[in-house]
Amino acid sequence: MYIILMNQIIIPLFIALVIILHHYKKHSSNPNFTLLEKFVQIDDINNHETWALFFIGIAVGMLIMKYLLYTKYNTKQYSKA
Repeated sequence: MYIILMNQIIIPLFIALVIILHHYKKHSSNPNFTLLEKFVQIDDINNHETWALFFIGIAVGMLIMKYLLYTKYNTKQYSKA
């Protein structure tokens, strides 16, 4: 079950990374932007940055669920010892 959840967590993180790298490529030649603004622009948060944050949020939620399932099934109540 751990491997299945890890594979599912990688998907939204990969999508978010692709969006952020696309944003950097798009704005890398603009001399008016700082290095951080080339990756993420707070002024333009209603565009593709929103999707990147959305997919990062999905991944964080999946990590929390993985932790909760791990702790639930590794307690003394569910152990076979």
